[in-house]
Amino acid sequence: MKNFILLIVLFAASTINAQTLSDNNKADILKVLEDQRICWNNGDLAGYMDGYWKSDSTRFMGKSGI
Repeated sequence: MKNFILLIVLFAASTINAQTLSDNNKADILKVLEDQRICWNNGDLAGYMDGYWKSDSTRFMGKSGI
């Protein structure tokens, strides 16, 4: 019986932890998007690109090209 209760407690704790991680991830994503919006509206392309994975293969393409 003790093992069953322990299992339920561990399951509940992992579920609550997963929800917290999900909420934190959502807040982080919304922060990146808001920062990008501000940079885009200010014409700051370098700041806008900071929201993307930093890689030599990441490119921004507009109507004028890359």
